[in-house]
Amino acid sequence: DHWEACNGLVDRYDNALCEGWNDDINTLLVFVGLFSAAVTAFTIESSKRLEQDPADTTNQLLLHISRQLANQVTTPASLPLDYSASSSDRRVNIFWFLSLLVALMTALLGILCKQWLREYQKDIAMSPRQSLGLRQMRFESFNYWRVEDLIASLPLMLQLTLLLFLIGVLDFLWNCDAITAGIITIAAVLGVGAVFITTILPALVFVKHYTDAESVDLIPVCAYKSPQAWLCLRM
Repeated sequence: DHWEACNGLVDRYDNALCEGWNDDINTLLVFVGLFSAAVTAFTIESSKRLEQDPADTTNQLLLHISRQLANQVTTPASLPLDYSASSSDRRVNIFWFLSLLVALMTALLGILCKQWLREYQKDIAMSPRQSLGLRQMRFESFNYWRVEDLIASLPLMLQLTLLLFLIGVLDFLWNCDAITAGIITIAAVLGVGAVFITTILPALVFVKHYTDAESVDLIPVCAYKSPQAWLCLRM
């Protein structure tokens, strides 16, 4: 039966496509879980800098009382109650909490995408012709609502979380020790630079091939194909 044969080909295509997406999302969810746990440890410590440490308040009070006793002053001890975190502490906490928030949103969107894929592959007892029509309707719906683009955005969101966390780390280190911060900054620039190069190279090679047909034989098609590379090419 031609309908059954066609339906079999379409099923193999959809299974391979959805399996690849599911594998990517599963890997991403595992990484998000580990990354969120690490960022949470940093935010727990950094959030303490946004409020006054009770131990510091106690030490200031004891010091004030000691000075009163030494000077035989009978006025009651008073301490300034207002406390304001430094701008550096605020920036670091903003970057780290944003990183954690985007990571959690990435995981949530990943779970939603897996649910959409499961619904897309749901098998219903139908004739091959009816099944093929239902599949085409689902496929057109996926394209219209840009589900593939949403799935492709997950790695971009994850890279954003890493960038925010890295900026927070560098900001924190530059306010602690310049030598340590300088070494970490160099390593960070090298890593980000490698990602940037692999992002723009496919677009540059494509433009080279488009403007110079002879270059196709000299420069192979760039293999660094990633969601951010495709986005760069579209721009």
